[in-house]
Amino acid sequence: DVDASNGVVHVVNKVLMPMLWTLRQSADRIERAISIGAPKYNMGDYDGCYNAYVAAADEIVGMGAPGADKLAPAVATSRMQTSRDGAWTLRRVFDVIIAEADAPAVVPSIVDLVVATPTLSTLLKVVTLNSYKPILDALSGSGPFTVFAPTDAAFAAAGVDVNDVATVTEVLKYHVVSGKFPSSALSASQMVATLQGQKLDIKKGFGGVTVNGASVVLADVDASNGVVHVVNKVLMP
Repeated sequence: DVDASNGVVHVVNKVLMPMLWTLRQSADRIERAISIGAPKYNMGDYDGCYNAYVAAADEIVGMGAPGADKLAPAVATSRMQTSRDGAWTLRRVFDVIIAEADAPAVVPSIVDLVVATPTLSTLLKVVTLNSYKPILDALSGSGPFTVFAPTDAAFAAAGVDVNDVATVTEVLKYHVVSGKFPSSALSASQMVATLQGQKLDIKKGFGGVTVNGASVVLADVDASNGVVHVVNKVLMP
């Protein structure tokens, strides 16, 4: 009761943490509701089933937890139905949320990541040219690979001539390492062989990771066939 002009303050001895649910936790809450409600439905207790279902749905919607966007309209519809029909309205949405929670996560490939990253549009434009198909095919393989991907600004600063296919191919291969090396796997200083044949000088310290002096501006972008680190310079063999 510390009084204030615009309210009151109570001092507590812990930081209060909001409940941050994942989709799997929403599915767990739904599955508990089904374990209670489904037997009731089978025995003809439609009110008991609906009450168990709508309590779980209301909890998820009230917290804005994953699945709430699907449940909110279903709850509104169910309240205008009989308990039997309302239970089925909710159950259909429950089954969709459980299926989504149990679906395997889709991890994009290195090529997918390049496609989806606006600051790598120049790299995407280069590797998708017919002349550079071998590079695209290699990065689409099972790998794993570690790719140091230059930003658009890095390509612009380097003045890369994409018409010089032989040279640019060697430059691109110099940005690719066989094997998956997240930043946690890098040592303080190491030389790593590239697909081009020459080695990269990688250093890791309190200031972050550098590759041949270029800074890694975004590290550990995970891919199904490796990992991507975005760098602010084109690496020249």
